[in-house]
Amino acid sequence: MSPRLTILLPLKGRHLHTLRFLWHADRCRVPYRILVADGAVHPVVARVLDNAGAVFPHLDIEYVRYPDDKSLGHFYKKLDDAAAKVGTPYVMQVDNDDFLMVSGIDWCLGFLDANRDYASCSGGVGGFSLYTTENIELSQVI
Repeated sequence: MSPRLTILLPLKGRHLHTLRFLWHADRCRVPYRILVADGAVHPVVARVLDNAGAVFPHLDIEYVRYPDDKSLGHFYKKLDDAAAKVGTPYVMQVDNDDFLMVSGIDWCLGFLDANRDYASCSGGVGGFSLYTTENIELSQVI
């Protein structure tokens, strides 16, 4: 069965976030294509993604190197080219500090399938705080 969704991951720096993102996605066995559009190639990320199948065996990754994102124009040109490479009915752009929730994404895909008059769908964005003094209920969370 081919995937219905491509996760578009544009990169510029923060290589440790990228590795954590991919590790988490692999551990969760994210069933969608992941298109990594790299606009600031880091040698460690490039080495890992050149061998993506061995490092992240549960992911379907396409890694594309782009010229450095030296301006917004370079960034938008990269996104335009990457979007043209998407071959699935749906695409979702993420940042490398996001954590994907397959159940929420599947719900959104089901909604879009059932509501053809919608162009997009968004689920909830979860968050957490390690410490706060503004909310007494959370002030002891450390």
